[in-house]
Amino acid sequence: MMAKSFDLKTRQNDIYRYVASRVSKLQGGYLSDAGRGNAARQLAELRRAVGKEPGSTPNTWAIEFDGCPDSLIGVGQRPSEGENAIHAALTLYAIHQQSQKQGMHCTGKEHDLGSAVRRCIYLNRDGESPENGELPRRFSAMVTADSIDEVVHYARQLIKMLRSESIAIDYGRLAQQLLLFQNPYARHRVLLEWGRGYARAANADQPTGNGKG
Repeated sequence: MMAKSFDLKTRQNDIYRYVASRVSKLQGGYLSDAGRGNAARQLAELRRAVGKEPGSTPNTWAIEFDGCPDSLIGVGQRPSEGENAIHAALTLYAIHQQSQKQGMHCTGKEHDLGSAVRRCIYLNRDGESPENGELPRRFSAMVTADSIDEVVHYARQLIKMLRSESIAIDYGRLAQQLLLFQNPYARHRVLLEWGRGYARAANADQPTGNGKG
């Protein structure tokens, strides 16, 4: 029996809702007294899965894929684009939320990765041009990467720097972008979104908010 085919729009919508729901549940548990222990253990398991192929760490199967929409589940021996994006987004969130007292997942276009990176640059520029420094170079490397593995590698470096300033991002949106990046016909949309977010924050007189709310 052939696997059912799903169009890109369906997969976009499904991954946004699924990852946003998973991260919100993890975040709600981590920030509550009652659920903190279990959520902290799950986030630790996700951090141990960083850099590994989706499905290769049994302890994270339920955390990552329990209830995953059919449109995102692969067939065969290789992870699907959806599984790659879910795994990347959830492990990045686990890094981002570590030791934070506020939630590092916030929904909304203003919490796009490009916007967040630009705000972080302003906070770390020390009087220098915001175009200089390690953070802009890593962002540039991410948006010129050729593969999803490269993108996630540089995103991981950026997330650690955002964590140092407690700047949140929208993880449902990031998962959606990572899904699209793997489609050669949609990749330009992701780069455009990151670039617009970066420019929007740059054009603001003062960066507003740091995601702590």
